Amino acid sequence: MIRFFDNLSISKNDLEQLINEWTGEVKSKIAADKSKNSHSPFYGIEGKMAKQQLTWDIIIKADISKMETIKTTFQLDDCEKEKMKNLYTIMISKYSIKIISTLKLSVCPYCNRNFINIAEQYSGAQFDHFFCKSKYPILSVSFYNLIPSCYFCNHTKGEQEISFSPYEDVNTDNLLTFSYQFNDSGDEFSDDNYEIIIKEKDMRIKKNIQVFKLVENYQLHKDLLIEIKRKAQYYNKNRLNDIRKLFGNLSDCDFDRLIWGNYLSKEEYYKRPLSKFTHDIVESMQK
Repeated sequence: MIRFFDNLSISKNDLEQLINEWTGEVKSKIAADKSKNSHSPFYGIEGKMAKQQLTWDIIIKADISKMETIKTTFQLDDCEKEKMKNLYTIMISKYSIKIISTLKLSVCPYCNRNFINIAEQYSGAQFDHFFCKSKYPILSVSFYNLIPSCYFCNHTKGEQEISFSPYEDVNTDNLLTFSYQFNDSGDEFSDDNYEIIIKEKDMRIKKNIQVFKLVENYQLHKDLLIEIKRKAQYYNKNRLNDIRKLFGNLSDCDFDRLIWGNYLSKEEYYKRPLSKFTHDIVESMQK
């Protein structure tokens, strides 16, 4: 999983400005609905919020731990649920591209397999609700509950719960490692003789791995594993040093990308699919 704030190019000021803009827009649409309809479901929602000493600002800007508290103490009726879901639909249709742009995200943070980038004002991303909006509609427009993701991860997760959000301040790069197992009796460069393995170093990340079917889906990338293995055999230390001399002005990151065809720094996993996988396999072969 990619942690958003490992991406050092994200401007915290731009993100804060976006969250404030999103919050203002949500509150404006709620106020407009109430002004047109004296029986607006938002009146009922706000009555329940008052009993919990909650405001729209608190709900919209809630972090993961605060949302955990809100979701267990808040119940909406069917009309109120529908109103919150409709509000989300209106908001995300306007802000989806702006959210992706501000997070400078090109790859699904859940699987690191698929592009979700923007092209000509169209986004390849869907938005997962970390806390499912059908179960917890009060969190439908909570900014940190909205996770840009690929179609597969969004639909595979559905209403299931996972352990870690890309917004959390947890170094998930250290919680799982890609590895592989080779059938010693087989062809060294045949897909059939390899199994890609994901080793979890913390049992909590296992839920993410299972829900997104990462072990099963990464079996599709054995061809990349074999490419890396071929390169690792060819590019021994001496050869790498010789090539490096030819490209003396390249940074370490650029040189790694030239050789291995991907970004190997966790700060750049968000740029290209399979970067975490490439990093871990390269690292294991260089030991």
